[in-house]
Amino acid sequence: MAKTLHHLRVVQENGQPPKGITRQARILTHFIKPANPTQETLQKLASNAETWAKQTRQILIEHYQNSLEYLDDEYREGPPMDRVQEAVAKALILYNPLAAR
Repeated sequence: MAKTLHHLRVVQENGQPPKGITRQARILTHFIKPANPTQETLQKLASNAETWAKQTRQILIEHYQNSLEYLDDEYREGPPMDRVQEAVAKALILYNPLAAR
């Protein structure tokens, strides 16, 4: 659940797509190389990539919100303790490398 909350926060920040999606949209814009493009064609390609990034962001927001609703329903009584302990152990390793030693 923590990972889902984190990812939702990232895609909702600033009302803009996250850096990774923005980077991929920029790559997409420059990946398509029509012969003798007009300025209009280049603008349409950039617009297409921007639309992709915005739609991808919205898809992810909906996905994470739905995931949180599912997790909330699934664990209303509380998650199984073995899974909580496993999640805490993984978090310690991921976010505190010294704890893994």
